[in-house]
Amino acid sequence: MRKFITLLSLMAAFCVNAQVVTVTSDMVMTDSAAYFPQLSLDGRHLVYAPTDAHPLVMQDVATGATRVVSDEGLPGFDAVFDADGNIVFMTMEQRKGRLIYRGVNRYDVEKGKIKRLLKPQHGAVHIVKGTKGMALIGESKSKDLKKAGTVAWTRGDKLMISVDGNVRELRPVQGTVGLLWASVSPDGTKVVFEAAAKGTYVCDLMGNYLTPLGMYLMPCWYNNEYLVAMSNAGNIRLTGSNIHLLKADGSFAQALTDNEIAAIQPMVCGDKIVFTTKTGVVHVMTISIQD
Repeated sequence: MRKFITLLSLMAAFCVNAQVVTVTSDMVMTDSAAYFPQLSLDGRHLVYAPTDAHPLVMQDVATGATRVVSDEGLPGFDAVFDADGNIVFMTMEQRKGRLIYRGVNRYDVEKGKIKRLLKPQHGAVHIVKGTKGMALIGESKSKDLKKAGTVAWTRGDKLMISVDGNVRELRPVQGTVGLLWASVSPDGTKVVFEAAAKGTYVCDLMGNYLTPLGMYLMPCWYNNEYLVAMSNAGNIRLTGSNIHLLKADGSFAQALTDNEIAAIQPMVCGDKIVFTTKTGVVHVMTISIQD
């Protein structure tokens, strides 16, 4: 199901500190049970999965037609589109001793074929977008780290930052059990991440000038100055969340959705904000910002 939401509230302007944010469109892409959504850069394809990440489904945005990309190894958790519009996704398998091994694959959208990019290995594996490209980062083997430019990922309570393959380990927040959802701003000068039980922060590439943004989850860069994230208040599994626009210097925060939608799992694709809801209804939103 695809439809435009035309409620007058979507066109309302939010004014805080002389900034005006206007939701200019909100397109509903799915009926239900669609989570972990990702949109291709050209806007032609959407991928998503049910809550258990099995299977991974691709939808043609123009026609609404769907096809299964993969139904093995819980492929829906970390799927992303690469610069060519193909789908890069992780699969997991249990081996001897109940150890979990993770591999990375690419699905060619035009040919409908899957190619292995990184062989399964024990430990965490990250599919990370950098300033120049995509890197596949594992605890024992990685791929394209240097080619990706400036990238960031997390390992326990450590923030990992690589600039052209030169990796540094930082601990910008003390007293947290772990960090999540690290990513580099488009211009490669700032990093956002979430510290468990502490909140979301922005820092420079050395871990300095730490700016607390508040209690948010799954932050992602909208542009070099703004981020999109979901709120982290109360029991999200029961009540849902709102999608917020945040300024990276901590001076501005505004909800883009209301409580009735119960919006979760945001991502940014160009000028589009993609998210789903507690019931798995995927939205594609556009906004206008006037400083």
